[in-house]
Amino acid sequence: MTIATDQLTVLLKQWQQGDQHAHHSIVQLAYQELKTIARRQLARESSRNELQPTQLVHEAYLKLQSAQQIDWQNRQHYLAVCARAMRQVLVDIARKSQSNRHKARQVTLTVSIDSGQPDIIDTLTIDSALDQLEKFNRQQAIIAELRFFGGLTIPETATALNLSTATVNRNWRAARAYLRSELTPAT
Repeated sequence: MTIATDQLTVLLKQWQQGDQHAHHSIVQLAYQELKTIARRQLARESSRNELQPTQLVHEAYLKLQSAQQIDWQNRQHYLAVCARAMRQVLVDIARKSQSNRHKARQVTLTVSIDSGQPDIIDTLTIDSALDQLEKFNRQQAIIAELRFFGGLTIPETATALNLSTATVNRNWRAARAYLRSELTPAT
């Protein structure tokens, strides 16, 4: 079940104007959909990661608690920002794990850059590749982030970014090609 776009947009605007009751309503309205996004992200993770969808949503929520200042546009924009917060949580966990002297567990992400078999890629590696792509083409990096981490469809991504689906498709193909070249080991 997806969040009613108009209802969430109205609540986001009310929250932006300082209505804390609206914020509470947003959380209640969006919770299940955010858990679905978290579940999708964690399903791509290596089985070595013990983080649960509820924990990921709560950690992202803590990052967004002071996000009242964001100029919320609509449901897709809200979900995109939440997806970015979830990415940041996963990257923070991966960095902490990697810095551990005992190299406890490494957080990895299963991504399907092509329509073929998914690959298991270290979360920090894909984060670094997305950061590099952002330096080259910010729009492509945002589209890739929304598709990988937010699980948004092409039409949802187009709406979130106020772009045509043709533009999103074109940039998505280019982003996938770039990421494929960055993430495929040289043979």
